[in-house]
Amino acid sequence: VAPPATPCPAGGFGGVLKLGAPPAGAKNPPPHAHPPHRPLGDLMAREKKSNLFEDAAGLARGMGTTLRNFVRKPETVSYPEEHREVAARFHGRHLLLRNEDMTERCIGCELCAAACPSQAIYVQAEENDPDNPVSQGQRYAGRYEINMIRCIFCGYCEEACPVDAVVLGPWYELADTDRDDFIYTKEMLLLAPNEPDPRKQVDVGE
Repeated sequence: VAPPATPCPAGGFGGVLKLGAPPAGAKNPPPHAHPPHRPLGDLMAREKKSNLFEDAAGLARGMGTTLRNFVRKPETVSYPEEHREVAARFHGRHLLLRNEDMTERCIGCELCAAACPSQAIYVQAEENDPDNPVSQGQRYAGRYEINMIRCIFCGYCEEACPVDAVVLGPWYELADTDRDDFIYTKEMLLLAPNEPDPRKQVDVGE
């Protein structure tokens, strides 16, 4: 005989909750409704086997890379006797350009100094003499300095310049022993009269 019905607890769906044997017509769950548990040793052995295959595959890939480069011709450059060619858009040491009439292209607007994220550029503008102009603008850079220790060679100064006066050239040998020598002045950066643009020489592969 089934035990008496027990009221459903508060918050239920109503009705009564019957305890004891399942009602007539209900199906019992299969004896193996859940997969049987595997021994821990089998799982560890399977994981160890998969790791072994992965290690072997990685070793094979590494040996393949070694063999491919073993037969390749070495690309050793005997620096400093030999210099490796740089790309045409390489960001090296800065350069101040001139106009075709040999006047300075920089007009002292200081936009390069404002755009520099590391504050490596200092520009002191001066007024042009109408009888003997230094640049084609109303002003010119009386003092132009770049701190190469601060410079990150991002090229923002080149992009900010409205007259394309400052560019990044192909030079990369900037090592020195004195901190003061890393302050590049206008005389060091300005292109000499009738001196060709070194960037064009890199473009043509000279």
